[in-house]
Amino acid sequence: MPQPKSLYIHIPYCRNICDYCSFPVFKGNIVPDTYIEALKSEWEMILKDHQFNPELETIYFGGGTPSLLNENQLEELITYFTKWKNNNSIEITLEANPTSLLKSKIHFWKSLKINRISLGIQSLSDNTLKTLTRTHSSKLSKNSIQLLKESEFPSFNLDVIFGVPGQSVKQFEEDLKYILDQNPTHISAYELTIEEGTPYAINNIKQGPEDDVIAMTEILDKLTPQYGILKYEISNYAKPGFESKHNINYWLNNSYFGLGSGAFSFINRTRSSNERNPQEYIQLIEQNKLANVFEETLSDENYARETLMTQLRTVKGINCSEFKTQTDYNPIDLIKGETELFIENNLMTISEGNIKLTATGLKVANSILKNFI
Repeated sequence: MPQPKSLYIHIPYCRNICDYCSFPVFKGNIVPDTYIEALKSEWEMILKDHQFNPELETIYFGGGTPSLLNENQLEELITYFTKWKNNNSIEITLEANPTSLLKSKIHFWKSLKINRISLGIQSLSDNTLKTLTRTHSSKLSKNSIQLLKESEFPSFNLDVIFGVPGQSVKQFEEDLKYILDQNPTHISAYELTIEEGTPYAINNIKQGPEDDVIAMTEILDKLTPQYGILKYEISNYAKPGFESKHNINYWLNNSYFGLGSGAFSFINRTRSSNERNPQEYIQLIEQNKLANVFEETLSDENYARETLMTQLRTVKGINCSEFKTQTDYNPIDLIKGETELFIENNLMTISEGNIKLTATGLKVANSILKNFI
C-alpha cells in the first residue's frame, strides 16, 4: 500500500469529561511540554521503522481539546509536522470547544495556516447541554460561532448531537436553523450512542425516542440543502469543496498515521492503537519504545469487506473499478446474495459500475452494512 498521506494528532486533555464520551481523554487544563516532545519522538520512530518519507495532505488535531495547546506548543507542532506536507494546499484541522475559544487565538491559528476549525457546540439548548454534561452555555456557543464568522476563517465545522434524552424535535429544528443561518461550511451531526463503560452506560441512560431521532434526521436532510450544505456521508454535510479531506480518507479506508495517547494508526493494512493514559504514553516514548498496546493485520478479504462498509457510508458509494484496484476484490462478489431485497425496497442501487445506498438506505445504513461483515 502507498504511504499514508493523513496524520491524526491526539491531544487528550479536557477541562471536563462528558458523561457520554468514550474517547481516550484525560482531565486537565494544560498540555505538558513533555507530551509535545513525545509526539515528535513517536513520529520519528514510526518513520524510521517503516523507512517512510511521507507527503502529508491532511493534519488533524483532535481530542480531547486541542485548543488547550498554548501558542508556543501549537506553533512548534505546526512548524515541525508541515515539513512533511506535499504542497501548499494541505488541510490542517483543529478541534475546539467554546470554553477555550478566544478572538486572539483564532487570529493566531490563521497566522499558522490552520485552515479548518471544528467547533464542538453539540446543542444550543441549555437543558440539552446540561444532559450532555457540557460545561459551556448556549450563549457561549453562539458567541464562539460569531467569533469564527467575524474572523473570516477559511472553513469551519459545527458539531451537533441529536437523540439526547429530553431533547425535543422542535428544539433541535430551531437549533439547526440558527446554525445554518450562521453560514458554516460544514456540519457534523451525530446521533447519540451510548458507549459501554461511559457514565451514561453505567447509569443506564437511554437515547431519546426512536421516532424523535428519525424526525431529527429528516429535518437535517430537509434543511441543509436549502442552505447549499449537502450530505456526503451518513453524519456529515458540507458546502461543495468544503468536505473534510481528512475524514474522506478514513471512509475510503486508506492508510493514516495516528500520534498520541489512545491514537489509532492504519499502516499497510495493520491497525494499531496507543496506550490511553497520557503519562504512561510519554514514559514509553521517552524509553524509545512505541506505545502500541493493540495491533491487528487485516486479511485481504477482511480489508476488502471493511472498505466496502466504510465507502457505503458515503453518498457517492463505491466506484467498482477503483475498489477493485484498491482491494483486488470485485465489490459485487462480496455482497452477492444480499442485495436483491435492498434494491427492491429502494435502499440500494447498482448501476454503471457504482454501488450506493439510497437516501432512504443511508438512514438505516447500520442495519444494512452489518449484512456485509
